[in-house]
Amino acid sequence: MKTFSKEEIVAVYKAAYLMVVADGMVMSEEIEIVDEAMNKLGASNTSTIADIKTMADKISEEECYGQLAFLDQEQKILVSAMLGAISSSDGDIDDAELELWRKICYKSDLPKMNNRQAITIFQSY
Repeated sequence: MKTFSKEEIVAVYKAAYLMVVADGMVMSEEIEIVDEAMNKLGASNTSTIADIKTMADKISEEECYGQLAFLDQEQKILVSAMLGAISSSDGDIDDAELELWRKICYKSDLPKMNNRQAITIFQSY
């Protein structure tokens, strides 16, 4: 898999954060998935993650979706799988999370998958 640039990691973090807050509740299981995703993308040290969070706060949702649309197909699969894993990580797949996942997939040309596929794919990376 091609490595993610810092800008791409920022966009992935923004999408992940939007998913975490989509249902109005931030659960520790969701945060753990985001942390795991950041590690998988190569953003594992605290200062890098702090920078990513700051940069993600400064980009709009549309900028985020545009950046994700330029990922290669394997990266898109991982991002879509991560979003699905986040949505189901707390044991409750909220309608707002599913709607957001569909929206991000549509706007960013990410592959569609069900939650079971997403979890399996995410865990395999």
